[in-house]
Formats: sequence, structure tokens, C-alpha cells
Amino acid sequence: MFDALLKRQRVGIEIQDRQFAQLTWWVANTGQRSPKKETTYEDFLTMPRPGKLKKAVETKRVRMSAKKRQELANALRSVLGRG
Repeated sequence: MFDALLKRQRVGIEIQDRQFAQLTWWVANTGQRSPKKETTYEDFLTMPRPGKLKKAVETKRVRMSAKKRQELANALRSVLGRG
């Protein structure tokens, strides 16, 4: 019974993901600043389809000094009202 509920929840999430992807796709391709190369709604999916995994994106690691890290933490505290 739990597996059936879990499957139903996953299907609901996939449907919602597909609906938002289609809406985003429509806005992106019909707006004033539409891309030169038309996109598909699958470009906007947040949950990849099985067997359609895109290439992993390599990210460049950025090193942060202790001073910079402390400045960032203090800025966040002041914005959040905790400092």
C-alpha cells in the first residue's frame, strides 16, 4: 500500500513538473526575446527522464579566504537581522 501511495505521489510530481516546463517553454519561445534556436519543453524539466540524462556540468571550484568568508557571514547576519 505504501508503494502505491509513493508511486502516485511521484506521478503527481512528474505531471506538475511537465506542466510547468511546458508553460516555461511557451513563454520562452513566444516572448519578445525568444531564442534564435527554438527550445523544447524537455529543456525546462527539473526531473530528468530515465535514460535521458544530460552530461554532467563541470563546475569550477572557487576558494574563499577566511576573511572573505567572515565578511559574507556578517553581511548575511545583518540582512537577516541576527547580528
